[in-house]
Amino acid sequence: GFLEDITQSVPPFVRLFVSFISGFMFVFFTDFTINSIGIDFVDLIFENKLISIIFTIMCIVFMVQAFNIIDGLNGLSIYTSVFSVLSLTILAYELNEVLIIDISLLFIFTMLGIFICNFPLGKIFIGDSGAYLIGFYVSLIAITFSINNTTITPFVLAQTLIYPFYETLRSFIRRFFSLKQKVLKADKKHLHSILFEYNNRKYFAKSLHANIVSSFQISLLQIFNVIYIISFYKYENMIVLGIFIFIFCYEITYYMLKIKLESLNFEKS
Repeated sequence: GFLEDITQSVPPFVRLFVSFISGFMFVFFTDFTINSIGIDFVDLIFENKLISIIFTIMCIVFMVQAFNIIDGLNGLSIYTSVFSVLSLTILAYELNEVLIIDISLLFIFTMLGIFICNFPLGKIFIGDSGAYLIGFYVSLIAITFSINNTTITPFVLAQTLIYPFYETLRSFIRRFFSLKQKVLKADKKHLHSILFEYNNRKYFAKSLHANIVSSFQISLLQIFNVIYIISFYKYENMIVLGIFIFIFCYEITYYMLKIKLESLNFEKS
């Protein structure tokens, strides 16, 4: 990530490969692996240690890439990580998990120190190296939380990380079925990208103003998600419902923005 920030020439495949190495090192040194995702027949498969290791590494790689993908607006990837970890911190407090509380608060206050310089004016940028590191650290906290707590459904972790997870999964699927684009090639078809474009063209002459407002708008969706998790973390059915509610809200927002952008293009032509 650091080399990419400096040279802008590190191929996506190389960055992906190195994130696999990072995930492997985490599993190798901690022996932490994901053994349950809340689905019985899948959990039986995870009783195989090798499968559990591979899945854990894949999850780390996915989140590392996810936070890089959403790093497109001032403050977006930073406050997304803070909201995610804050949810786990509050749950850890309820469960008296001191280790999770300690490493989570360390992460949150470190991120807030950067956030005040990154949002709203973008005086500091975290770059690819920062986004990768954030994704890795959030993965570490989430996996540690899942290992230390078997009383809370794993779907809580899924909802905690639903925004970067779904954004990345959706992007990969969209690119995979596109005949004109490679899966690892970056684009500007993410929710934050089209929201910024819409705000920039509809309301704001300066891109900085559109950047700030777009980032703030996405934060509202995530704040709702945090409140929902804290309110219903004890109820698996409600958490699963919350995941679908988030995806529904995402898709409705995305669809409406695309229609409005097409309308703006038509008016311009």
